[in-house]
Amino acid sequence: SVVIADIVLPGMDGLEVCRRLRADSRYRRLPILILTGADHSSDVGEVVGLGLIWYLRKGADWPLIMRTLRNLVTRAREMAIAS
Repeated sequence: SVVIADIVLPGMDGLEVCRRLRADSRYRRLPILILTGADHSSDVGEVVGLGLIWYLRKGADWPLIMRTLRNLVTRAREMAIAS
């Protein structure tokens, strides 16, 4: 499983979604890709530091998006095996 979120969401922004997922032990290793057109690089830095979260700007090419998703899933699996 992978979560793909934008920063700008109705009701709760994507960064808060990331924070809440990381606060719940069931979702600590769930890979998250933030795919957004908004420039919130300082805020994104905070959630990327929570682990298994990556940030791409909208308009990124599909090969880059797919590579990023594969890398996130691979890292999540490696972390699950190691623990």
